[in-house]
Amino acid sequence: MNLKWIIIHAIFSFIVGILFAEPLLSFIKSLLPVGVKFIATNPFDGFMLVMWCGISISVIIFLLGLIILLYKEYEDAFYVAEKVFILKSFAPAVILFIIGAVFGIVLYTQIMLPFFIETNIYFGLENYWNLYSVITSGIGLSLMLGLAFLFPIILRGLIKLGALKKEFLKQQRAAVIIGILVVSAIITPTPDILSQLIVGAPLYVLFELSLL
Repeated sequence: MNLKWIIIHAIFSFIVGILFAEPLLSFIKSLLPVGVKFIATNPFDGFMLVMWCGISISVIIFLLGLIILLYKEYEDAFYVAEKVFILKSFAPAVILFIIGAVFGIVLYTQIMLPFFIETNIYFGLENYWNLYSVITSGIGLSLMLGLAFLFPIILRGLIKLGALKKEFLKQQRAAVIIGILVVSAIITPTPDILSQLIVGAPLYVLFELSLL
């Protein structure tokens, strides 16, 4: 693979990410619930927050482009059936990633944060939150759920390649559920079981849909 094109693509991804960092930050801030006073706890929070948003966008764009470049480079190494599977799976994978990312940010801003606001108020605590920590945690959850929603594509690929059998997966549902709960515990920024169940439920639904 030509290193020049990778460098050019990396620079392009970074520029696009920085350009869209502020709109992304403004969009996420508009979703944050009321009842919280957001503060900066050090002089660098605002700058680092914009950079974090920009880098998050840049990484997504870079990885998408890198996948396309890798496929073009090694296209001849794939069998026809493998090419068909890759091409047919690319668009669904992008769609599933977007659905997972959107689900993550909605879950975070509309369910998790309001729950913790009310919990703090119930215990007589004032809600003064660090904006950098709140938004970076939300973006992290969103990206992780976007990746987790690729589960059906990966599973389908393993079944197509013969690495896994549907019958085996059906017999191992209990192990799959435990695995999903473990992944949910890793993804969610809080240790509460409610958040883990909300995250794990759609992943299990995707697993069942994969078997169909």
